[in-house]
Parts: sequence; structure tokens; C-alpha cells
Amino acid sequence: MLDRGLSLILSEFTITERLLRSNFYTFMGYFITGVIARVLVHPLPPARFLHHVCLSIFGSLLYSYVFELANQATSVPEDRVNKPHRPIPAGLLSKRQAYIRWIISWTLSPALMHLFWSNRAAVYFTIWESWVTFVYVWPRYNHWVFRHAFVAGAVVLASRIHNEMASALTPKWDIPTWPDLVFGAWIFCSIHLQEFHDVDGDRVAKRRTLALELTAKGRKRLRLATSVFLVVSSSVISLWTWSLCRLARGYVPMFTGGVHLCLACLMAVQILRSESKEMDRALYFGSYHSAGFTLVIHLAQLYCNIGKPALLSLGIYR
Repeated sequence: MLDRGLSLILSEFTITERLLRSNFYTFMGYFITGVIARVLVHPLPPARFLHHVCLSIFGSLLYSYVFELANQATSVPEDRVNKPHRPIPAGLLSKRQAYIRWIISWTLSPALMHLFWSNRAAVYFTIWESWVTFVYVWPRYNHWVFRHAFVAGAVVLASRIHNEMASALTPKWDIPTWPDLVFGAWIFCSIHLQEFHDVDGDRVAKRRTLALELTAKGRKRLRLATSVFLVVSSSVISLWTWSLCRLARGYVPMFTGGVHLCLACLMAVQILRSESKEMDRALYFGSYHSAGFTLVIHLAQLYCNIGKPALLSLGIYR
């Protein structure tokens, strides 16, 4: 009996690990980055900081689990080409078993958010499930605009859920919505970088991505336009930071803005020099995530260091 129980636990762990593997570091990194962004401004005792880290890990796992079940249950043909290690194409999980887990997790997750954190956390999580349903289940519009909008909306909702979790334990860690919206806009304009290394699976699944919609010449222009966007956007953010912080002597936001600018410029060069899917994959999981995470930290630093008067003058303080 004990052996059977251990075998079931090990099997479920293997299924869950393969289910979450592809996007594990993305989701986990985003939630942990939210903790780092806040603790740099409002330090906490080690025990309380560790508590926040554990909550963030739990939140990221829950957030990614409900997404991956819907994503993988509806994307089996693509996964057979791009990600054969996932549990359904690997034969570890049937579609029926995935649907059962889907129903249970989608029912319990908002309830857990309401029980342990707040009504708003439960509402945000329910919106997240609705957003996944709209894009991946029904009506499932097959257009690159919706793919971009989905990821942008996903990061905004993830940040709002994490903010509810963090501020429930430490109220001074509460951060308004506008930094999330700025980051979401940055994601919307650049997330197509993930599609260059997934073209084979997207072609099998007949997904309309920018990498497939454009000709070879068009893809080169897209790379150039993306590089220009990264350099210009990071430069504008740095100049905006300097104009807001120079009189208030907000040196930390200037530093974090400079780091983001350097990483964005480095990534722009890598985009133009990339010549293979392997280079595109390394670019997306390396430089792109690093630039994105530093932007999250910078926007939090900007909000917390320049004070309410400057934000009020811009009309972006809630």
C-alpha cells in the first residue's frame, strides 16, 4: 500500500515537472523578481523575506499550472514537434486526465487565493483563467495580435496577483498598476522574439505568428525594427528616469535604468547577429528575460524613490 502511494506521488511529480518545465523559469523568475524589486526599497528581516519568497514560489507554480494545463491540452500537435518531453506527447498523461486536472485546479485556485489572501487576488486569478480560456480555448482567435496581447495581459495579471499576495503580508510593498502596464506594453512590442525558435511547431499547429506571416526579407526587417525599439524604449525610459530623479537625487533608479539600457542594447545587437534557432532560443531565455526582469525592478525603484509629488504631477499616481 505504501509502495503504491509512493509510486503515485512520484508519477504525479514527474507529470507536473514536465508540465511546468518549459516556462518554469519565466513564471518563477517574474514572481521572484517582484520580491527583489520590493525588498531593495523596503528591506525585511531574513525570516519574513524568506516567507515572501516561499509565497512567490507557490503563487508562480499555481499561476503556471492552470495555464499549462489549458495550453498543453489544446496544443498537442505543436508539442509533438517543439516539446515532445511534455507529459501528453510523452504518453505520461492522457487528454482526459489533463481535462480532469484542468477542472479541479481551475476551481480550487481562485478559492485558495480568496482563502489565504484577498478577494481581489481571487478576482485577478479568475480574470487570468478567463483570459487563458479566451485565447487558448474559445473563441481562440488565431492572429499574432492576440498572441502578443495574451502575453502582455499575462504579465500584468501575474504582477497584480503577486502584488496582492505581497501587500497582504507587508502593506508597504503595495505597488500601483502603472508599472505593470508599462512593462506589459514593452512585452507586447517585443514578445515575438520567442517565435523565431518555435517556427516548426507553430507551422504544424497552423498558428499565425509574425515569424510565419512574414517573408524572409520581412523577418529581417522585423529583427531590425525590434532592435530599434529596444534601444529607443530603454533610452526613453532612462531619460525619463533622469528627468524625474536628478533633482531628488534618486541614484538607485538611475543605476537600474542604466543596467536595463545596457542589457537592451546588448540584446539589440544579438537579435541582428542571430543566425540559427539555437541562437534565437539562447537570446530569448537569456538576454530577453534579463532585460525584462531588470525593467520590472527599475519601474518599482522608480515608483518608490521619486515620491508621490512627481507622480501626481504626471497624473499616474493612484
